[in-house]
Amino acid sequence: MKPLLLTLLFIFLTSSFAFAQDGTAVWGLLDDDESSSLAPHPSSLSPPLWNANTGVMWNEQPLRDTLEAFSKRYNIGFLLDRRVDPGTPLSLDLKQVTVRDVFEQAAAQVDLGFCELETVAYIGPVDAAEQVQLLIDMRSEQLASGFRRQASGSASSTNPEARSPKPEARPALLSPRSFRAEWLDTPVETLQRLAEEIGFDGTAFERLPHDVWPEIRFPNETPFAVFSLMLIGFDRTLAVSNDATKLAPIPIPRELVVTREYKTQRRQVARQLTETEILALAPDAEITPIAQGISIKAPLAQAAKIEMLIVKRTMAINAEAIKQQNRSSPADDALTRLQNERLTANVNAPLDKMLKTLADQMQIELVIDEESFAAKNVRLDTQITTGFQQATVTEVFEKCLAPVGAGFRLEGNTIIIYME
Repeated sequence: MKPLLLTLLFIFLTSSFAFAQDGTAVWGLLDDDESSSLAPHPSSLSPPLWNANTGVMWNEQPLRDTLEAFSKRYNIGFLLDRRVDPGTPLSLDLKQVTVRDVFEQAAAQVDLGFCELETVAYIGPVDAAEQVQLLIDMRSEQLASGFRRQASGSASSTNPEARSPKPEARPALLSPRSFRAEWLDTPVETLQRLAEEIGFDGTAFERLPHDVWPEIRFPNETPFAVFSLMLIGFDRTLAVSNDATKLAPIPIPRELVVTREYKTQRRQVARQLTETEILALAPDAEITPIAQGISIKAPLAQAAKIEMLIVKRTMAINAEAIKQQNRSSPADDALTRLQNERLTANVNAPLDKMLKTLADQMQIELVIDEESFAAKNVRLDTQITTGFQQATVTEVFEKCLAPVGAGFRLEGNTIIIYME
């Protein structure tokens, strides 16, 4: 069997490294400006590390900048709702928690809500954070199935925008890809450009206010989710025309009553909820056992609270299953898997980018003890210049971390970086 690391490095080096005359690799990370708003991006190949163990120590730090920098280290996109002051001071001191816990507690600390999509963390008003998940799920299901999502009364029949669009809209809107909005872009410019790039007419976005946004990057998310996240800050959601050619922002139908059927794993989680728990969140809910699971009918705002609870509990179950698998699977032991690999390279890159690139290529999970770095006043973007020839995995990290005096330990398939 060919050495895994060398195979991976060959693929990576052909696109991201330049070679010196002597054949050694010269570290040359791609300029971030080279990627377009919807072009494939190398980071999209790495999964978001929601369950990575971490710790933070923030004292009166600006909310958006702090969480944006934190999210990038774990390959997660981040969006702060436009209605929230980005300079809101955030103080948080956490140890031995998951990345997901950091976002949840950061939001709670400033009285906001948190919504986790597959690759994006959204923080905004509590009701928006609850409802955006349900809105994305409902409309994505409509697009994916091609069938109309039923709602009570005449809500659907009186709202032509609630009809399912034609099938040709589905691949463009539901295929994950990287997304980027430039600094000082307006929402109109950003959303119209996104619509055009996936083959839709987005002129209706001109209705939106012309405020200015910061730079935004999502590593690998569906365009439909991107539109939904951007529009929730305007109290809007996305509509697709019946001929599947136009996109438009429409008011969130607050009066809508929705019916959700929970099946497979979500069914199991939903069934574990007691009627008392459900009615505490949704006093107007109607709960009906069905052959495949459970059906819950409730007004939109109440249904969103139930959806959020079920999603969170499902994620918690998945996270625990991953932990158990990592503990029991010898294949996840990085030292064993990579014991025969050797690497030769000259390195010149910021510490955090260098560590992430190495971890991605070795297919191991990276956890940085940011609190220990902060305590030693060592910046994670410190430029590292070093080199190694035919180095083992441990020798590679020893050489790369020596300039800042940092240490590491490998636990299964996870490498933990800390200041000694």
